Amino acid sequence: MEKCKTKTTPKLLRDIESKRIRNATKRLKLIKNDKKTKDIKMKIKIYEALARPDTKADKIKKTKSFTNIFCNPDCVGTAFQEDVDFDKFVDDLCKPNNCNKNKKKDLVKMFKDSRKEMLKGQKKILGHDSFYHAFDKKTKKKLIKDGALSGCIVGL
Repeated sequence: MEKCKTKTTPKLLRDIESKRIRNATKRLKLIKNDKKTKDIKMKIKIYEALARPDTKADKIKKTKSFTNIFCNPDCVGTAFQEDVDFDKFVDDLCKPNNCNKNKKKDLVKMFKDSRKEMLKGQKKILGHDSFYHAFDKKTKKKLIKDGALSGCIVGL
């Protein structure tokens, strides 16, 4: 578990950040060279923001999130957990955001509907290895090789 937190999560964060920056930079060059693009100023601002490295605060948030996704056997405390109580899950999610009752009810419904959709005829969302059953096999193999213990995410 500790190896996953200290080695895998930082590596994934670096990889994803470098891909995001590289792709945003390429897209930015294309937008600047294309004079026909509508709302060019807005698109340039968006891609310039995406091309910047993450701040320390962003890195801390993403580290916590990635640890919960990739270093969490049985996906405890996530919507992927087999016996998840969506009412409690949504309450925990809404604490920092001060959701009203209608929004909580809508979120619970959304999570339940998403879970039904993710099951896709399966009895469980997670496989025996704590990865989402429809996780891309190539990506899953690479993540496991890099030290991930779980895949509590639909796609990467």
